[in-house]
Amino acid sequence: MAELQHIPHQGGSSIVRSGTRSNALATRGLQDLRCTEEALQWLKRGLELRQQCFDEARASNTPYWTDPNHRLGEAFASFERGIKSNPDHPELQFMLGLCYSDGEGVERDDRKAFFWTRKAAEQGYAEAQDALGCMYTNRLSGLDYGVPLDDVQGAYWFRKAAQQGHAIAQLALAGLCAGGDGVEQDYVQAAYWFTKAAEQGEQSAQADLGKLYEDGLGVPQDYAQAAVWYRKAAEQGLSTEAQYRLGLLYFYGQGVAQDYAEAAHWFRKATCGGRGHTDAQYYLGFMYQYGRGVQHDDVQAAMWYRKAAEGDREDMLQTIEGELVWAKSTDKGRSEAQFNLAEMCEEGRGVNQDYAQAAYWYRKAADQGHSDAQNNLGVLYDNGQGVPQDELLAAFWYRKAREDGPMDVEAQEIRVRERQSPQSRKMNPKLSEDQKKRIAEGA
Repeated sequence: MAELQHIPHQGGSSIVRSGTRSNALATRGLQDLRCTEEALQWLKRGLELRQQCFDEARASNTPYWTDPNHRLGEAFASFERGIKSNPDHPELQFMLGLCYSDGEGVERDDRKAFFWTRKAAEQGYAEAQDALGCMYTNRLSGLDYGVPLDDVQGAYWFRKAAQQGHAIAQLALAGLCAGGDGVEQDYVQAAYWFTKAAEQGEQSAQADLGKLYEDGLGVPQDYAQAAVWYRKAAEQGLSTEAQYRLGLLYFYGQGVAQDYAEAAHWFRKATCGGRGHTDAQYYLGFMYQYGRGVQHDDVQAAMWYRKAAEGDREDMLQTIEGELVWAKSTDKGRSEAQFNLAEMCEEGRGVNQDYAQAAYWYRKAADQGHSDAQNNLGVLYDNGQGVPQDELLAAFWYRKAREDGPMDVEAQEIRVRERQSPQSRKMNPKLSEDQKKRIAEGA
């Protein structure tokens, strides 16, 4: 009996110990739940304060970072309180990283931004994974995340976010695939990820996907599909390149019925709001000059040519965020606009006749290798119109026109050389320093 009585006692002791562990686990679970709930409350509070700051800035038409009511500082403090309640909360980690990255409510600190963003990314938070990919690939000067630029790492984190359906990360990954940055160049993969992002309404991806269909990169060439995706991006009103490209398809009747009026409509859209798309401006000038889709109007033609001629394509490309496919586009529109404007100045069409202005714009186009402009500039030097008569410079530009383009200007060069002095005729393609100086001064 003693042995039997002893057995329940041992069993009871085991149950008590087991119950103690269960109670401890339950208590810890309850504490974790309370910490999570508290963290969520601080997160919610911080997000509300941040949104209030944005709303106030919008209402007063002032930059949000001026933050006169100190909303951002309170928001940052809320995120910090939340992270103390739950140090592993990924969204709070991401928001702290965002605040440090943008200097919202706290002094900007790139390395702390990287630290918190990475912690959130490693927990699978897609927004943080996308941001971390940007940190590894961001070429903006003045940033110091404490790690070197690394497209391979960037592609790794963009892919992590892209696989969770993050549209911006899908766009970024597609761009890396198209450019062969951090991954092997693969237009099929680029088209795949552009499609994923485009289907979520990402306008830059829609525009880039249209370009792939237009060029047949990674997908079969299909102008009709290109028009579909250009239109989706163009109608959102942000992608001037999509608007311009859609206009081109209508202008040439590729994938859509040729319609000059519709082409002019989209070219004009691409030039609205100060977003002067050089090539679209050139085409508008051309359409006004020849009355295609619009009423013939030389004054309007000259105006649009001038806008395109004065434009800066390189700067414009840098403002089109995400549209990586356009990086290899040529700047034909600007040099053509400069040449056409020069012709109008020379002939007095749409503007007052002005040989000096004609020479100015011919030179601008000539410096970009426009052979017709080089030839016409030679003629002006030959005749002394708008520039001092100079047989040396005339011969130089005639030669450049022959070398840079298909034009047959050899007869013109010979004609000028026959009028030169015997000493001048000894000139060869390797110009003397004095001759080079004269050419430079004659610009």
